[in-house]
Amino acid sequence: MRTETKSSPIVVGVDADTERRAALAWAADEARRRRRPLALVHAQGEPLPGSRQDSSLPSWQQWRDEPHAKGNAVLEDALAFVEKRCPGVAASALLAEGHPAWVLAEQSRHAALVAVGSRHLGAARELFSSAAVALPLSARSACPVVVLREDEHTTQQPPHLVVGVDGPLSNSTGSRPLPPPRFAS
Repeated sequence: MRTETKSSPIVVGVDADTERRAALAWAADEARRRRRPLALVHAQGEPLPGSRQDSSLPSWQQWRDEPHAKGNAVLEDALAFVEKRCPGVAASALLAEGHPAWVLAEQSRHAALVAVGSRHLGAARELFSSAAVALPLSARSACPVVVLREDEHTTQQPPHLVVGVDGPLSNSTGSRPLPPPRFAS
């Protein structure tokens, strides 16, 4: 069930890679434009084998402390980025355990929208990879999802904007049908 109010936040998934800030920048700008709070979410799954530098088996507390410290540092850096880009935007941070798509879908129940970046995984990896976030989030989200591509090497083709519409393909006055949707690859 979805509950949205005027104070429902714009939720943004925060990547640990500081070079991937397109979604964070867009969400901060959108929060300022809509006068809504911004909720930064960094989700961590279980640590992967080989993620520790030493070969000793850590206690459960140590197993979680190291990633949590890194996650909190990611969020502190992201909050500083938002404050510098959009002073005055009310921003909060959440460090959560679990797959990012699941965590963000849970947060979507009380959000105005959710923004995430795209890692350019390709069709097969986006469908079958555990790294996929945008597609599973879009399928489970209770609110609109905005997927933003990171800057990359540009080609001769102009960029595309894809808009998903749920409902009849006619405008509110009913006087003229909307054009059929176009999809970019």
